[in-house]
Amino acid sequence: MKRNPNGYGTITKLSGNRARPYAFLAPATKVKGKVKREVIECFETEREARIFQAEWNTAHSPKFNHTLQKLYEDWNKRGFTKVSKSTVNCYKAAWKYMEPLYNEKVRGIRTGHFQDIIDDMEEQGLSFSTMHNVKVLAGILEKYAMQYDVINKNYAEFIELPENKTEEREAMTEEQVKKLEEAAKENFMYSRLILILIYTGWRINEFLGLTVKDYDPETKAFTGGLKTDYGKNRIVPVHSTIQPYVDELLQSGIEQLVTRKVEKGRAPNKYIETIPMTLKYFRNDCFYPTLEELGIMQTDGSNFTPHSTRHTFATLGHKYEVPELVLKKILGHSPGKGVTEKTYIHIDFQQLRDGIEKIRPIEEKTE
Repeated sequence: MKRNPNGYGTITKLSGNRARPYAFLAPATKVKGKVKREVIECFETEREARIFQAEWNTAHSPKFNHTLQKLYEDWNKRGFTKVSKSTVNCYKAAWKYMEPLYNEKVRGIRTGHFQDIIDDMEEQGLSFSTMHNVKVLAGILEKYAMQYDVINKNYAEFIELPENKTEEREAMTEEQVKKLEEAAKENFMYSRLILILIYTGWRINEFLGLTVKDYDPETKAFTGGLKTDYGKNRIVPVHSTIQPYVDELLQSGIEQLVTRKVEKGRAPNKYIETIPMTLKYFRNDCFYPTLEELGIMQTDGSNFTPHSTRHTFATLGHKYEVPELVLKKILGHSPGKGVTEKTYIHIDFQQLRDGIEKIRPIEEKTE
């Protein structure tokens, strides 16, 4: 007899004196390292079981035996076309943490499998937002599997994230920003990148996810962002103070906006390659060393974090009377709980431009 294809299920005769001894078992799944087969139906004869097996496989989704890797590949062909480049980068980063499940059949994955990944991430000291992104991606993939009847429940909904402990962050003082501006003029280390963050309010992963195509040379503004409905695909005008530094980044020669140069190959065939800058590299090799060299730190002597630049932008915006709704629009925050703010007040681009330019260069304010 011709052998059935993998994932077709199994017909077995059960032991004992039974009226319906022939059982059809669903394709094997692995749960916490143990192989399990679900009994779907029992029959009096083997022929009846074989007919049911064929009908059952015809009725089931063509994705029924997909691994998580194959499901992800199928989904991202369409899913990646519906979101911004920065959101795509966010999904790709989250996907890397799901590697232990790449080869697992989707129909056999349960909440516990996802939870193990989150727990490992917590032990590694990864941020709440990073773990949250993994849960979001898991939920998207589970919903995609449900559309094709691979599973009937979104197990990612039951993932438990650790408490989101937000540390109190300070904003940089104007004196510290001025020091960065002076360093940027001298092209000192990575002061220009830090200054761009301060004058735009981007989250660091949003900034590193920007591409050259996200920039509109006519309006001199970027479109990007992620995390929330208000944060996605928002428009952020480039402040005149950082325009020269942004123009410099746009000349990198590759699609990604923020890049770095690395040496490849061995002598005598060494060459320099331009590659996208990763979050890890920015934190450890750019942000912290630059601030340390400039002597810029919080009042308690601890380091600022990349997210502190966002606090600095918000603080400067408030101090120099950028309209609150404009500030929220640029930062990607909800406009407010009121119906009026959410429904009837619309902010146009000129209001964004005028608002951000209220934050004048530091040297102009100290003359």
